[in-house]
Amino acid sequence: MAPLVAPLPAQRNGVQLDVKIDTANAGIAGPTITTANLLADPNTRELLRAGFATKVTYRLELWRKGGVFEDLHDRTEWDVYVQYDPTKQLYNVVRRQDRQFENFGGSSTVTTAEMQFGGPYRAPLHPNRSGKFYYFLTVEVQPMLESDLDALLQWTRGPTAPGKSSPLNSIRGGVGRLLSRVLGGDKQHYEARTRVFSIP
Repeated sequence: MAPLVAPLPAQRNGVQLDVKIDTANAGIAGPTITTANLLADPNTRELLRAGFATKVTYRLELWRKGGVFEDLHDRTEWDVYVQYDPTKQLYNVVRRQDRQFENFGGSSTVTTAEMQFGGPYRAPLHPNRSGKFYYFLTVEVQPMLESDLDALLQWTRGPTAPGKSSPLNSIRGGVGRLLSRVLGGDKQHYEARTRVFSIP
């Protein structure tokens, strides 16, 4: 059976959100999420170049349709952190899903950095009962404050010995006090919804 792909209305800056469902395995495997142009906004790129780390938050909800009502069946969330290192002239990318981190390393351009985290990603969310369902994806893009990065780094270190390396160290380095003043760094919000699919 052909995969089910979410229709996406036109978004500003050419942003694309795709939620692809393998209907033959929808009851045992989550959808594949693909995004593009989330960092295409000129203001976002300017802030990155100025030293602002950018946080991209993905929220995926699974809804079950009833006769009249719709119920939130389950949800999952993951974050991506992007920061420009002027000393190496690289964009560093880290993805966090629960307590798991994926360090993509450095990219020479914003476009290649986004291709790393925007490529097909299997979300850990699927129905566990019969019925009619659909997925609702929201993505938010916003610059991070210095205090946000400090809290994140403290969380990733956990109860470990001081000096333990973290995949986010490169993100924290060089950001400095500039992040305490978010100059024009408003949050961008995008969303997409799939068609309804059935689990027997």
